[in-house]
Amino acid sequence: MQDEQEDEDYGEEQRQDGNEEQSEGEEEYDPFARETFVDPNMQKCWLILGKIYYHYEVTDFLDPVTPESMGDEKMYEEYCSVVSEPMDITTVMAKMRGHAYRDKEAFRRDIELIFDNCREFNEAGTEIVHCANSLTIEFNGLWQEYDMN
Repeated sequence: MQDEQEDEDYGEEQRQDGNEEQSEGEEEYDPFARETFVDPNMQKCWLILGKIYYHYEVTDFLDPVTPESMGDEKMYEEYCSVVSEPMDITTVMAKMRGHAYRDKEAFRRDIELIFDNCREFNEAGTEIVHCANSLTIEFNGLWQEYDMN
């Protein structure tokens, strides 16, 4: 019985020790884990962004739209003619880290822009629009949950 307790204690020490420091040059596994913001609203925005980032339907919204991601230069040109202000999760992360948002509403606007752009360019009923709609619902729920209204 005492051996079991020692094993549990050792395992707990390992988890704690394993999270304390990273070796030099090691990339952080979770980009949201250690980032903090002085403004409590910006901290909440960061936490909401983290939950959206790890949502199973977010894949198509993580990176900027490029000719390569569209798979076709002509389709990319069409996208650029329809979407006047492209936005993606990676860009929002960079703006958060660079303290580019003056307030929580500017952050919210960019998140909504990601999914609005998707609905503007793609046909209703497509899988990607379904994902945009699901993520919008998820985002709005998190906004409420974090008391951001």
